[in-house]
Amino acid sequence: MVVGVRRRVGGLLALLAATAAPLLLLLLPLLVVDAYDTLSEAQTALRANLLEGYDKGAIPPTNNISEPGSTQGNEYPFDPLLVEAGLNFHRVLDVDVVKSAVDLLVWIRLVWTDDRLAWNPDEYNGLDKVFFWIEAGAGASETSEIWTPDVELWNQM
Repeated sequence: MVVGVRRRVGGLLALLAATAAPLLLLLLPLLVVDAYDTLSEAQTALRANLLEGYDKGAIPPTNNISEPGSTQGNEYPFDPLLVEAGLNFHRVLDVDVVKSAVDLLVWIRLVWTDDRLAWNPDEYNGLDKVFFWIEAGAGASETSEIWTPDVELWNQM
């Protein structure tokens, strides 16, 4: 008889679990509440939070500190910031054979990591990408929103 009670209790628990699982799945979306009503609001809040107190004149920290006492050939104890550069040729504007000159329209693509601009996408409705204004010509200009590397292209013959 004890075995039968156990079987009935076990069956009752299985029945409760079977009926509660679909109910829980229906209620789960109600438990996950987005912090913002739209992605536009999330992006606006994210940009405001990232740029609050951001010093665009300071180079991003690398967090790679050399061993104490070792400067690895430079005067600073930190590793340099890695900036990847790419040059895309968009259009040939003019070729002057006599002067050995060419005018090109090119796009420069610079990629670097700035840990000061990191965030948790879950806190901003899953937003995992945001864009910032950078004035034409790299460098710390007044209108750029974030730090950019100071890059100058030049040709030497």
